Amino acid sequence: YSRSGSSWSQQGGKLTGSSIADSSEVGTSVALSADGNIALAGAPGDGAAGTAIPFARNSVSWSQQGPPLTASDATSGAAFGSAVALSGDGATAVIGGVMDKDAAVPTGAAWEFTRLGTTWTQPLPKLLGAGEIPESEFGAAVALSSDGHTALIGGPVDNGDVGALWAFQSPPLPEPLPLIVPGAPETKTPSIAVVPVKPALSGVVQSHSRWRTGSALARSSAKQKAKPPIGTTFSFALNTPASVSLKFSRLARGRRVKGRCVAPSAKNRGKPSCKRPLAGGGITLSGHKGANKVSFQGVLANGKKLAPGNYRVTLSATSGSLRSAATSLSFTIVK
Repeated sequence: YSRSGSSWSQQGGKLTGSSIADSSEVGTSVALSADGNIALAGAPGDGAAGTAIPFARNSVSWSQQGPPLTASDATSGAAFGSAVALSGDGATAVIGGVMDKDAAVPTGAAWEFTRLGTTWTQPLPKLLGAGEIPESEFGAAVALSSDGHTALIGGPVDNGDVGALWAFQSPPLPEPLPLIVPGAPETKTPSIAVVPVKPALSGVVQSHSRWRTGSALARSSAKQKAKPPIGTTFSFALNTPASVSLKFSRLARGRRVKGRCVAPSAKNRGKPSCKRPLAGGGITLSGHKGANKVSFQGVLANGKKLAPGNYRVTLSATSGSLRSAATSLSFTIVK
């Protein structure tokens, strides 16, 4: 559903997914990215262990984004998809499976998935709760911070229905830290000295400031690539591994009124001209320490392609709760 003022309306037909079995229970859990362009729906009854189905929106049209997500190390009947959560940019997901078995006991588990373009992958083995008292239904509820680096996973029947939840961080701490549960004995956790490193971007340049769009998705590479005849290559250096966000704004014609660049109209046609940025979408990639190169042909994370025109791209890097200063470049896409 989408909202205009105080009015809500259904946006297209119902989403069911393709290659889904009967009794899949699509929609048991749902999550949505901050911009409303990426959705994830849990289907714990699909297949042997359950699935989660990603969807992407282009304007008012929704479509399934690749095959249903499955966990490589889930046990049969895991109910993978019981709970789902998405980061703000829709590039990281946490998915719970309350009936996953550990040593033949259904303790529950959770999984992290990451997205590059339209491809989702499981980078790590399943997450389990330290100090869990089976059967806990670990993974019955999941939450993920906007930057995708902190997750909370609930186990509502842990320790004889007392319940508990666990916090995870990425990069992971030596082991997950159980939070204090009312009425449960307090346990002492050794203090862990973590010295965060604030990410910094340097040497931000582009190979072409005037180029044509292509069909290839953005990719990150440590190796030098030949300058493409279509598209451009953004180059930058990082002082620490970080998530790098590229946000694109189209520069539209405007008139400067009282220090602001506003849309042109009959009333302000005598005012000085200016360029006003209109949000156009973005992509998020994993950057490594040192030199990075991103080959870009105008295709955004949701599959939308930038139209010809003048643009500004703003790059920033995030590690945990720390964010770098932003750097902007301007370019023109031609037909």
